[in-house]
Amino acid sequence: MMARKGFVYRERGEFGAGYYSTQAGSSAMSRHAGNHGSAVVGGSHSGHLDYESFQAAMEAIALRLFAEQVEENDIARHTAHCMTILKETVLEPLVKVLADQDTLLKTTEVPAAKDEVTQETAILFKSVWDGLDKIWKAYKQNHNSGWVLEDFAAMCNEFQMTQRVKPLVVHRIFYAHASPDPKRLGNVSALSFTKMLDSLVLIAEKVEQANVFQSTTGRVLALLHQMNEVCFRTRLAHLRPLFILPCIPETVVQERQPQGWRNMMSHAMDDD
Repeated sequence: MMARKGFVYRERGEFGAGYYSTQAGSSAMSRHAGNHGSAVVGGSHSGHLDYESFQAAMEAIALRLFAEQVEENDIARHTAHCMTILKETVLEPLVKVLADQDTLLKTTEVPAAKDEVTQETAILFKSVWDGLDKIWKAYKQNHNSGWVLEDFAAMCNEFQMTQRVKPLVVHRIFYAHASPDPKRLGNVSALSFTKMLDSLVLIAEKVEQANVFQSTTGRVLALLHQMNEVCFRTRLAHLRPLFILPCIPETVVQERQPQGWRNMMSHAMDDD
């Protein structure tokens, strides 16, 4: 079938390989264009919930589910009590099922990142420190202590990382490394510069075909090469080349496995 106008083929997407709209992505990545990316219930616009919209949706769900269980005249206190019930009865058990907080993937916990590999990656980052510092300053909002989700998502979007990693994975990587921002009220998380580097390592581990490189350092180097190639499409286009890098490492040729009926026949022969 022919793809509709505005759709491009991607090997990896929300539902696997196929054609995806070039406008697809979370509204957090297009926050600079306004709030048009948020989902509109019952309207003609479609999109994804950003973090603030998700909070509002959770409050609405809590009020619908538990309003009758709470006797409180103050609207704010009433909502807070309903949210507390939702947190204790739904959200906390859900988090325990979905992820173990003690095993969230950090750079130092990547299986391939042994001490010597971590040292190699640190040396690689040191060699391109000036370019990384320019990226940090270009995407950081001055009133924040670090990168908030919108900054991190904008960087990933402009450097085309979201074409090789799902936006949801990008958000998970951010929250796995972010910590509360002391300059912002409320539950706002931010990345420090060192955590930004950790996030880049984890993105390099999560991109498509990352397994064709033998080491974590090779994967990070390949990611930096990609950032160099697409730098002209970012807000740092005037700094080309962004990094001075060694040659990209050789890839590991994966042994081809028989597919389809050949795979079935090979298993049948083994059984006989």
